[in-house]
Amino acid sequence: MLHLIFGMAGAGKTTLLHERIADCVSGGGRAILLVPEQYSFESEKALYRRLGARGALQVEVLSFTRLCDRIFREYGGLAGVHLEEAAKYLLMSVALGEVGGALKIYGKNAANAAFAASMCEQISELKTAGASPEALRGAAQDLGGAFGDKLSDIALIFDAYQAVIERGYSDPDDCLARACKRLEGRNFFAGYDVFIDGFMAFMGAEWKLLKFVLTDSPHVWAALTCMGLWQGDETGALACAAHTAARLVRAARRRARLWPRLFCWKRRAASYPARSHGLRRRIRRRRLRHTTARRMVYRLRRVRTYTMKSNILPGKSVRLSARRDIATATLR
Repeated sequence: MLHLIFGMAGAGKTTLLHERIADCVSGGGRAILLVPEQYSFESEKALYRRLGARGALQVEVLSFTRLCDRIFREYGGLAGVHLEEAAKYLLMSVALGEVGGALKIYGKNAANAAFAASMCEQISELKTAGASPEALRGAAQDLGGAFGDKLSDIALIFDAYQAVIERGYSDPDDCLARACKRLEGRNFFAGYDVFIDGFMAFMGAEWKLLKFVLTDSPHVWAALTCMGLWQGDETGALACAAHTAARLVRAARRRARLWPRLFCWKRRAASYPARSHGLRRRIRRRRLRHTTARRMVYRLRRVRTYTMKSNILPGKSVRLSARRDIATATLR
């Protein structure tokens, strides 16, 4: 089951997510908190303060890199010579030497060291995006012409480079793809509730791993900085996160055949600049006590209930109900 938490920055999404983690741990379950690499340490400290030492042991705070390492330790895949940048350049030179005669556009650059470095960066980006040599060949056939020949050359170089790596090396850019292969036919996430926080979007290779999460995990919670599903706005400040939310819904529907039942977000007075500014001015002028000020904030909230059609989930509607500073949306 997929649960999405929407809200602006500082609205309490992470706090609500940690509350759900505490509920999971208190019920005897295990949890995985998936966050960006730079947030892992702060997340571990926050969970330790909330759950204590014993409860924090039931929660694994992982980034995508650490999640891959966790999967490899469970099912194997740590063997191999770890490649650094200099080693990648050398292996790329070997691959270019093997296929240089078959290249249509880049054949004259095959012996160039700068070209080898450029191709290393290009293939690293392709792997991060989840692209494969087969997909590049298909695009080359569709496009044709000089651009199609370039894509065909890149696909050939990609294949040759990957073949050299598989002779006993381990490329960090392949971690997500190798982790997905290890998860095939296994239910690694079946015993975990998975919580996702701190992301605005995911790369192509990360989406492939998330499909296993959505299929196997009994409950997946994701907190995103937006105010609802994507409604076709390509230029808004929160359009990226809203688009990610909509894609998560579609992926959950395809992989797990379950409809996301609950969407919720917290709203605060700062979401209404004019009202919040007027409230602060009245508080300063009248020097109201804190409790009175809180009652005034609550009185500013109007109870609203309405139904809207969903363009993400055909044939479905979303019933919204807002009371005080909590808004919930239930899929019907």
